[in-house]
Amino acid sequence: MFGDQARRGAIKGALVGAGIGAAVGFIAAFWSTHQPRVKDHSEDALAYIAVPVGAVAGFVVGGVIGGTRGAMRDREARR
Repeated sequence: MFGDQARRGAIKGALVGAGIGAAVGFIAAFWSTHQPRVKDHSEDALAYIAVPVGAVAGFVVGGVIGGTRGAMRDREARR
């Protein structure tokens, strides 16, 4: 169903997307918990839920984009 380029593209895209999503989630969580208006830090861990959420979102989006790009390369290689 999928060619080699599509599979490789999906895997690479998913890994890169997960890394970027985790980094963005960590930065967003760090930024939101270190605001001057935040006085009570007892619930800071809830903000760090953004890290795995960002990683999963990046994994899915990166996999779809990478797979799509790889499938386009497969189609061009067959011509």
